[in-house]
Amino acid sequence: MQWDLSIFLDVPFAQSYSRMATRDGSDPDPEAATNRRYFLGQSFYLKAVAPQRLAHIVVDYADLEKPRIIKG
Repeated sequence: MQWDLSIFLDVPFAQSYSRMATRDGSDPDPEAATNRRYFLGQSFYLKAVAPQRLAHIVVDYADLEKPRIIKG
């Protein structure tokens, strides 16, 4: 598989958990026991792969109403 362009949506953990809770009914606290697996997986991925560094375009998506391109 090959692709020509990658986009990384940069969202703070607290924001992503709040959105996930609204969407899925999960706990909005990133440190909640039920979120541990996801939190550890995402933390590992972000440190090991640094997708924001590799992406062609990075979008600050903290504010759903005002996304902002910060790289690209």
